[in-house]
Amino acid sequence: MQSYIIPIQTAFMVFPMIAFLFTLPYMIHQYRKYGSIPALRTIIVYSMVLYLINAYFLIILPLPPIDEVATYTSPTMQLVPFQFITDMIKDSTLVFSDIHTYLPSLGDAAVYQVFYNVVLLLPFGFYLRYYFKCAWWKTILCSFLLSLFFEITQLSGLYGIYPRSYRLFDVDDLMINTLGGYLGYLLTPLICLFLPSKEKLDAISYKKGKAVSYTRRLFAFVMDWFCILLLTPLLSLIKHAFSLDLFAFYSSYPIIILIYFVVCSYFMNGQTLGKSFFKIKVVAADDAPITWAQYLVRYGFLYFLLLPLPIFLMLLFHLVVKYSPYYGILLLLAIMLFFYVMFQFVLSLITGKRCLFHEKVSKTKTISTIVVPNKTYENKKF
Repeated sequence: MQSYIIPIQTAFMVFPMIAFLFTLPYMIHQYRKYGSIPALRTIIVYSMVLYLINAYFLIILPLPPIDEVATYTSPTMQLVPFQFITDMIKDSTLVFSDIHTYLPSLGDAAVYQVFYNVVLLLPFGFYLRYYFKCAWWKTILCSFLLSLFFEITQLSGLYGIYPRSYRLFDVDDLMINTLGGYLGYLLTPLICLFLPSKEKLDAISYKKGKAVSYTRRLFAFVMDWFCILLLTPLLSLIKHAFSLDLFAFYSSYPIIILIYFVVCSYFMNGQTLGKSFFKIKVVAADDAPITWAQYLVRYGFLYFLLLPLPIFLMLLFHLVVKYSPYYGILLLLAIMLFFYVMFQFVLSLITGKRCLFHEKVSKTKTISTIVVPNKTYENKKF
């Protein structure tokens, strides 16, 4: 059993790193499709990732020394179907006609390896049916392909790292693994007695996605500025290529804000590239047609006052210390505004009302544009 414990321990150690790399694409996908990231869905998805890591490490670990593998002369493939039955009869205490031998024989390698190969893909069949809604034949096909991937990994000597295979490519493993995946498919209704249905998970996600979270806004904000960083060098190249001084104004921060956030939002129906990607938009708080002035006030307060406010505070503090105490009045006003904005933010977190300071001043709000594919989701109560 030690040969199974080591791969599982390794998988749990590697999982945080894999999960970290997986998190950003997962969050982007969830925000684009549902507008939210419910905890239960996340637990289910990450449990699947952890399971696949465990399954892979159980196949390849423990790794023997390369020079030792070079001396192996044993066969690399076993291509006789149902050879495992012959092995169980010959090498174990199992007697198929005697039920009393079933439990003791689980300690025999010829028996527990078959049992292990069935269990290996049992969760895979469950995830395919429960989360991905795969039909029985798709489950069988995917289980076979995953098992084939495992067997080829072994046959290739871990993709050429080893001079030859250090584990046997066994056609019986392909059949038994595939059977395990199909059994997982058949057992899914029993497991689903303790879990919400996939439809219920989707409904919860869409319902939560109606309220635009701060994290979702932050993703849109980061993408907007990433787009600005990509567009600015492009505009500089156009300027130099055509010797057009007209394009020099794009290097100006105020003009970038005006063009990208105000003008684009007006002509793109309240969206920027980032907002469009994450399916949110800005509308008037009273649901009336939004005006130029509201865009100007919203983004003016945000990008010329609120975000630069910490820099203003440091600058004013420097002026007070170095030059004149009269700047202290401006510093005091800036500190008061800073704490007021922070208070409004904390209050919005507590109350759940996601209307921030610049939205209150401009009388605007941010809404989700995700369309629920099935209208029955909208009326379900959970």
